[in-house]
Amino acid sequence: MSDSQDAAASTPKLSVHDNNIYSYEFDSRSRNLVLRTVFKFTEPHEFTDVWFLDVWCHHLEGVLGGDIIERIVEWGLDYELKNFGDLFDRLKNQIGWPPVDWNKETLHEAVARLNLRVWHINPSYGMEGFVIAKEMRMVGREAEAPPLTPPLQSVQE
Repeated sequence: MSDSQDAAASTPKLSVHDNNIYSYEFDSRSRNLVLRTVFKFTEPHEFTDVWFLDVWCHHLEGVLGGDIIERIVEWGLDYELKNFGDLFDRLKNQIGWPPVDWNKETLHEAVARLNLRVWHINPSYGMEGFVIAKEMRMVGREAEAPPLTPPLQSVQE
C-alpha cells in the first residue's frame, strides 16, 4: 500500500453472506449474543463472529444445523412485528416479554427510548429471527472458535 492510499479504503468489509453458522451463544449476564460463522468457499476459510451487544430481546427459530445466512439487515421493528406479531402478543401476555411496561408505553416507544436497533437474520437455509440490541459488530477470526465442551461428569447433590 502506498503512503497516499487511505488505509480504511483498502480494508475489506466483513460480510456474512452465504456463511454457515457453526455455533451461537447468548450470555444473559453480559446480555451479549454471538453468531460464529464460516465462509467455506475460500481457502483458507473465512471466520466471522457477529456480536450483538446489550441485547434487549431476541428470537431465533428454525435451527437445523448447517444454517446459512443470506444476510443480516436492519429492517426495523415494523418488519419484525409483521412476521413475529403472534409471538410478541403471546409472550407479552404469558411472561411479559419483551420487558415493557405496557401500561405506560408501546413497544415502539420503548425501543426508541432505549436507543435500540432491530436486526433481522435472514437465512438462505435454516435459522431465522431477530435481535433487538444497542449494537452489532462483525469481527474476523483466524480460526474456528473451540466447541462448547460439557463437564466430564455430573455433580450429584
